[in-house]
Amino acid sequence: MNEDIVGYLQMHGERYTPHALRRRLSAAGFTADEIEEASAAVGEGGGGAASGAGGSSPPSRPEPGDGRRVRLRSSPRFWAGLVGYPVIIIGGGVGLRAISQDLAAIFLLGAIIGGIAFWGIGRESDRPLATGVGCGVLVAIGLPIILILGVLGSCLLTNLTNSGR
Repeated sequence: MNEDIVGYLQMHGERYTPHALRRRLSAAGFTADEIEEASAAVGEGGGGAASGAGGSSPPSRPEPGDGRRVRLRSSPRFWAGLVGYPVIIIGGGVGLRAISQDLAAIFLLGAIIGGIAFWGIGRESDRPLATGVGCGVLVAIGLPIILILGVLGSCLLTNLTNSGR
């Protein structure tokens, strides 16, 4: 049995889920048999402070990293990205349209590309904000499309009902 894995599981077992711990240990290069044997020795819950060698990470292999589960909906950074991004992009586009339609179009296109790029790149450094901005891009693009389709559908229905008279 690998005492390094046992120590790691004991130290982090209460903070992280067993699945996340196994995934990180596997990514660090430990075999499934080593992980299962140590998990069975520690118990499924992990639990408590380290009681032996091992400390916070196995010394012979890279630290498995944290397996924390980020709750996006409870993060204010997620909501800031989700609400703030569409407000900024739509407000900026409307404000710049008063100056120049070309400038507004360039701003909107750049903001959409920038939002998508931030969502892709920022997931590693600030996952809640990046996910909020990614969802904000969908809201900023999808909301006008839904509104336009709703108005178009309403006009078509009105035309159909009026043409039948």
